[in-house]
Amino acid sequence: MNSIEISLDERIRTFTDSVREHLDDLPADEVDDIIVGLTADLAEQAADSGGTLELGDPAVYAAELRSAAGLPDRSDAVKRESVRARVSRRLGYLATGMRRSAFGAWLLDLFVALRPVWWVLRGFAIYGVAHALFGSPSFGGSGSVMPDTLFGWLILLAMILVSVQWGRDRWLPRNALRHVRTVVSVIAVLALPFALSSVLIPRVEYVSDGVYEQPGLLLDGVQVGNVFAYDEDGELIDRVQLYTDRGTPLNLYGGTIEEGVDGTWHGFGWNGDEPVRVPFRDARDAEVWNIYPLKEGRVDPSTGKIRTSTVKDAPAPFLRAPGLLTPVPTPSPNDAPVDEATPTPEP
Repeated sequence: MNSIEISLDERIRTFTDSVREHLDDLPADEVDDIIVGLTADLAEQAADSGGTLELGDPAVYAAELRSAAGLPDRSDAVKRESVRARVSRRLGYLATGMRRSAFGAWLLDLFVALRPVWWVLRGFAIYGVAHALFGSPSFGGSGSVMPDTLFGWLILLAMILVSVQWGRDRWLPRNALRHVRTVVSVIAVLALPFALSSVLIPRVEYVSDGVYEQPGLLLDGVQVGNVFAYDEDGELIDRVQLYTDRGTPLNLYGGTIEEGVDGTWHGFGWNGDEPVRVPFRDARDAEVWNIYPLKEGRVDPSTGKIRTSTVKDAPAPFLRAPGLLTPVPTPSPNDAPVDEATPTPEP
């Protein structure tokens, strides 16, 4: 198609649109039939005249069409067009314009063929909205929109069936509720991306075995806060180093207590009032957590650091532990035998 034909098509379209505006007081179906016939007549006239076409006044042409078709003259008070009719008319213009090209006609035919797919997706999207609003075992209580119960599947299939019947112009009320399908379709368009994403995007679920492993040394499930060592006589031993059988320094807290890089204290059991455990430090001023008993100190809430003036020895559970029992002496071979007393005979 050359540039002259494109210009002629644009002139015909502009002229027919102007004629349509002068016929907008008539029913939309009648106007569509008139405009389709007018477009065909003008195209035929242009073809007969070798591509030249003289177009007159659209208002006059519209009046002539009224007279030829036996239609009443245009009234002064033009009937106000409804929103539905206006939208339908605009969509009709758009479809007519798209069908002028081969690709546009193919695309429109594809959309028409995919209408049943949209009916199914609309039912699925409405089910997703119901799942979000009334999430329960009936609709499938999991994070996915897909139901996991028989009753949920029945609800989904019922909504798809209603959507398909609506698409076939069935099961639709003829009263004021006839606009329910339009409202539902708009809601479905908005909800469909979220419903599809919950199905297509894989979900990561963290499954716990019910066992929580607390770091550090536990005794019957309770964190050991400090260790106090006593010798065999029950005397308290100060500053003992403890290691495991593998030579690992015995840290009661599993390395969870440390002074942060920013100088803030992450002390065990510190809630702003209770003292925290304070480790010993070696010659390099590094923390040593396997020397017991650990000292205690309090943290300054304003700085997050331990106040040096509060560091002191932790109180022992008791000053002296029970010592080992003194063993009973056993006789040696060098000890002289002891004569056993003999009983005196009775008279």
